[in-house]
Amino acid sequence: GVLRFKAMADEGKLTFPVLNVNDAQMKHLFDNRYGTGQSTFDGIFHGTNLLIALLLVPIIVGLGLLGQLIPAAADTISLVQLMFRLGIFINLLLAVFNLMPLPPLDGSHVVKHFLPAAWALHYQRVSRFGFVILILMLMFGGPVLTAWMAPAIWLDRLAMQVVSPYILLSPWTT
Repeated sequence: GVLRFKAMADEGKLTFPVLNVNDAQMKHLFDNRYGTGQSTFDGIFHGTNLLIALLLVPIIVGLGLLGQLIPAAADTISLVQLMFRLGIFINLLLAVFNLMPLPPLDGSHVVKHFLPAAWALHYQRVSRFGFVILILMLMFGGPVLTAWMAPAIWLDRLAMQVVSPYILLSPWTT
């Protein structure tokens, strides 16, 4: 697969750009210094959920402007705006939730790299109970989850302030 793509790139036959992440200089340098945790940091720095939430903001604004130009499509466009609005909220929640320092989530890998070696080893041993800890946290950790999700709620409110002037009024948005 990778060799074929490299050969096609050398021949100029690729119709779209392809990046082999495993050949990235950052991965090489990071793996040699810190182990294979690079993928965790890469996931945070290039967070798909945050990117989706960010990209949906101008799309909602554009749809609002389009709905003002084409009043016949306003009801349908407002429904799409509502779905994208929920997409912002869900993606922000997923991004922040995934950073929790509980073993099955990505945040646990970040914490592990900042702990001293002996502590990190003990922390990794707890990971086999990660799903149980996560389920208990979801069941009984309401105040902790509320505090942890505060940045997602704040970012969602900020996004809503930006898009609210462009939300089309319809039976779904009132």
